[in-house]
Amino acid sequence: MKKSNLVAGAVMIYSPLASGNGAYILHSQLSRYIDNYHVCAVPAKLTVFPPLLARYVKNARLVHTVPEYGDVFLQAAEKSVVTFHNYFWDEAYFNYCQPLRRLFYKYVQKAYVKRALIQADVITTVSDFTANLISSAFPGVSVKTIYNGVDVDKFKPIQSKEGRKIKVLFSGNTSRRKGGHILSAIADSLPGGVMLQVTGGPSVNSAHINHPNIEFLGAVHHDSMPNLYNQADMLLLPSYREGLSLSVLEAMASGLPVIGYDSSSMSELIVAEKGGILCQAGDVSALNVAIRELAGDPLKRYEMGQFNRARTERQFNQARMVAGYRTIFDCLQ
Repeated sequence: MKKSNLVAGAVMIYSPLASGNGAYILHSQLSRYIDNYHVCAVPAKLTVFPPLLARYVKNARLVHTVPEYGDVFLQAAEKSVVTFHNYFWDEAYFNYCQPLRRLFYKYVQKAYVKRALIQADVITTVSDFTANLISSAFPGVSVKTIYNGVDVDKFKPIQSKEGRKIKVLFSGNTSRRKGGHILSAIADSLPGGVMLQVTGGPSVNSAHINHPNIEFLGAVHHDSMPNLYNQADMLLLPSYREGLSLSVLEAMASGLPVIGYDSSSMSELIVAEKGGILCQAGDVSALNVAIRELAGDPLKRYEMGQFNRARTERQFNQARMVAGYRTIFDCLQ
């Protein structure tokens, strides 16, 4: 389908996204460092049926959005970039979905994803793992990986955390995909002097967090996250599927070791035994052993945290991410 011509008053780069997630945070970062990049928060409830988003369509020189919205926004732009921040449309992922959501992803949303791929000029994603999933599902599609970046000036380590309980932080929603259903089992095996802190919004499953060794922090604004990481001693993310975890990147920049499953893109971030401990997916006992190991070894926590800090400064800094997208935008314009 031919794209519309640009009209007077059109924005240069338009990025419509549902707010309240990592993708929105990352696109907002781009808006701060790329001239004429405008982010528009669209209601999440409307994204389940993309035609309802028509009221948010703007004539733009370039649109940068996600594939779930199909071609709704892409048709009104001269050029378009679609970024996969995760991949939800394969059988392996369906194992972690409720039946109705599985049907929605498989028979409704995937059709919109296909329309976005047909219309987009450039397709990017945030990890090689996700790029491989896209290439397998849509042979012949060209995908470029641009790793997420973190603001290493905003997220940085503090000097001392001694003289208090060891805090294991779980940051993110408590869905089955993220491993939220095993938090109570993790809390059961925590050694003395160790507590598990859990963030989450109003949809959190209370059965997952109702435990004396769990401190539920509720929804935490992103601006408050640096302080939360600075109060923690390690990050726990037993996720089965991540595009490229923003919470892991922020924890790494904050000088924390990371414990999680060796699944999806985690190994692209965490160098096992240097920046953290990656366990076989589903092995809860191995996670418990890893927590005990790091809880009892402050030197190892420090060394892993320093390794992660240096790694984010070198490979996952915000400037590198911005430069990657800016290069694509400049080529298209």
